Amino acid sequence: MYYPWLVTIPPLLVLAVALWSRNIIIAFFVGILTAALVVANFNPFATVSIIGHHTFNTITAIDNLYVYAFLLLMGVVVSLLSFTGAATAFGDKVSNHIKTPRQAEQSTLFLSILLFLDDYLNSLTVGYVMHPLTDKFKIPRVKLAFIIHSMTAPLAMIIPVSSWLAWIIKQIELSGISLDPSENPIIIADPFYVYIKSIPYIFYSLVMIFITIFVINRRISFGPMADHEQVAQETGNLFGGKPPILHVLSHDQGNIHNSSLIDFLFPIFTLIGTTIFGILYTGGFWMLGGPYSLIQALQHSEIFPILFYSCIITLALSIPLFLFHRKISLPQIPHIFYKGIHLMILAVIMVFFAGIFAALLREDLKTGEYVAHLLINYFSLQFLPFLLFVVSALIATCTGSSWGTMAIMTPFAVPFLIDLLHLQTPTNLDGLCFLFPCLGAVFSGSVAGDHISPISETTIMATTSSGSHVMDHVYTQLPYGAIALVSTGAAFLVAGFVPCGNYWISVGTSLGTGILISVISLLALNQRSRK
Repeated sequence: MYYPWLVTIPPLLVLAVALWSRNIIIAFFVGILTAALVVANFNPFATVSIIGHHTFNTITAIDNLYVYAFLLLMGVVVSLLSFTGAATAFGDKVSNHIKTPRQAEQSTLFLSILLFLDDYLNSLTVGYVMHPLTDKFKIPRVKLAFIIHSMTAPLAMIIPVSSWLAWIIKQIELSGISLDPSENPIIIADPFYVYIKSIPYIFYSLVMIFITIFVINRRISFGPMADHEQVAQETGNLFGGKPPILHVLSHDQGNIHNSSLIDFLFPIFTLIGTTIFGILYTGGFWMLGGPYSLIQALQHSEIFPILFYSCIITLALSIPLFLFHRKISLPQIPHIFYKGIHLMILAVIMVFFAGIFAALLREDLKTGEYVAHLLINYFSLQFLPFLLFVVSALIATCTGSSWGTMAIMTPFAVPFLIDLLHLQTPTNLDGLCFLFPCLGAVFSGSVAGDHISPISETTIMATTSSGSHVMDHVYTQLPYGAIALVSTGAAFLVAGFVPCGNYWISVGTSLGTGILISVISLLALNQRSRK
């Protein structure tokens, strides 16, 4: 490769094409082709070979296959809820107690919090279940997508019993933090304890969740989101004046009177219950015959196979139940599967392209490492949390992957901090309180970039579930995400200069600064929008 800076061109080009064309598939195609050309030094034959190699690896990777199968089967579960009228029956039951748009949005928020266990499960369930209710109050689909998207990954990052836990702990271990002397740690500490201490410093998650709640409760609206809300209220069009997404399932009206709340709750609770059981059982939880504690079981579990098998079990139990109660008939089952697969096929295609593109950036171009080393060289120690946040957010935005960003930045940030402090290794946590805001900055940036990136899987899931146009969601969410970015950046600037010896003063001062900036910004922009 003749010019190292060329590794930044493919992700920037993908973002530019996505914003210009408003077509994610075209953007991914351009990005994959450009990345492969750079890797191959613009040799066309080598370019084809590289694309073929990554396509094969992406298709055959077992975790990817589980993800694709889970998405398709989740579509079938959604289709079943639609066909039987169970989802609409749930909406009707809930709507009896909901009288205002604020209450409808609060209900969406509450359901998202209940489904914190996994971001995919959260995204794909909440939007579909709630859109009949939000439609009733003329809440645009982009607003629904915003609520979903702003809660899924931020919640999964800060709740230490989510499906993200194993990955986060693994990255902390790979950074050189361990209690096991055989692993030659540079910091002798329990990785889970370090993660717990870092949670209050994951400012982006905390600020974004606060912003979402504040926007809903105070009826804040500005920018493109306000335009969509105005169109919805004046015309009833929930897509900003555009036609609806064609592949979104409509809720069946024919079976509503024959459906009960049990028809909705049974599949949903079966899905959640089998997921929780699967995580604990496969992780070796001691109450289920294994050798591990709850936290250790969460670390040892495999989330993607569990989600897949949970969908299988849910369908295997729900379909006979609906057949027995004559909500569906045997000849209708193939149609239900067809509609569910059709619902998710575009999401699977986008996730597939995202996987190829991320592999090219991570394995061949090493874009994240280049950006990290390029920017981190210009700073003093007090600015380290801020710079780690900015670099992590840039990498996650360009790659569309929070997990990939953590894998790049966590093993980079911890040894870097040790070198800056000129500490002898192995060391312990005494006097190393600055580690927590640095890790919080990496985790915050990973979530932030993933949240605002038009090419992230969470963006795809939120728009698929809510039935909104992808780029409309990106544009309408961006002003709110920008406020969270600026507020979080300010919080990490404060964290770098406030002594971390008093843990809660450091956290409170830094986070309080971020929250204050976000409140002032939201109120000012909302007031300006109403003039």
